[in-house]
Amino acid sequence: MRLGVAGLASVYYPIAFAQAARTIEGVQLVAAATAGRPESAVRAALSMGPTEYAGNYGLALYEDPVEMVRKEGLDGVFVCAEFSRMYELVEALAPLGVHVYIAKAMANTVERAERIVAACTKAGIVAASGPTMRFDAGLRAAHKRLANGAIGEILCVRVMHQHGSLIGWPEGDWYLQPEQGGPVLSLGWYVYDAIRWLSGSEVTRVFAEYDTYATPGSPFMDNGKAVCRLQSRAIASADLYFSTRWAFPTWEIEVIGTTGAIKTMQTGYEAMQFGPTGVEAFQQTRNDMVLAEVQDWVDACRTGARPEVPVADAARTLAVCLAARDSAASAAPVDMKVGGIA
Repeated sequence: MRLGVAGLASVYYPIAFAQAARTIEGVQLVAAATAGRPESAVRAALSMGPTEYAGNYGLALYEDPVEMVRKEGLDGVFVCAEFSRMYELVEALAPLGVHVYIAKAMANTVERAERIVAACTKAGIVAASGPTMRFDAGLRAAHKRLANGAIGEILCVRVMHQHGSLIGWPEGDWYLQPEQGGPVLSLGWYVYDAIRWLSGSEVTRVFAEYDTYATPGSPFMDNGKAVCRLQSRAIASADLYFSTRWAFPTWEIEVIGTTGAIKTMQTGYEAMQFGPTGVEAFQQTRNDMVLAEVQDWVDACRTGARPEVPVADAARTLAVCLAARDSAASAAPVDMKVGGIA
């Protein structure tokens, strides 16, 4: 399977996806495209220019992703760009019949997410977006138990995610532009997707409180909390922390059911199930989530199976992120269509 990277002016993901691709058997990462962004933008994001990036991974270098796909005969492309631009790249690439894996967050509006879904559906390609929390070993083990009814009917869910701090982000990076949404989208992506996934239910109402505490002058929140009502009648809460500069678990989940509870505290801690017979620790393995999620997409491309997070599913998570932002801005709950998207 021949792959390429479309968009290099993005912190972390061009490198993360390249390293993942090199690890998967039968996959060749052969090309990269700057997608119209200047060398200075790429260098600011990756601490190296496009030529150096291509040289490090032995890739042919292009400016135009469409030309890259055609000349290199690619089967799939990693799309890494501004949240506001992702739909443009997907709409250009999808008609070529090339599969796409879109770096989160896939868009900055519901309308643009819907355009991505429509383009991929029309083209009949395998299109996924991530990464999410769904491939953390502990959370995946917890999800399997929840889906099998280990704690009965799910009543309440709590998800926490911390992601370090905005301090130190490259000056002038597009991530810091208010239009792009910042941590409201890129971190909200994790917690709201995990709530939907763990509960097996869609969000119908959300009330969020966001504020900026540790990064004065930032256009974005750096800490926030939200309460969600789910279609199943369960209640969920989300904690987003983007101000930690010390050792702290990356994420934590707590799910309360009618016959028990499951709790994890991930960064080397065990996952535990509580119930009438006592407490059981059932997972302590750490794993490379990005690699696992890319492997899932590659497998889906090869077999035609459904990836874990197809773009239509990812669009629903994005809709919750945007509804939470609206709620925090208005200081009022926001009702949603089931799934948050048509």
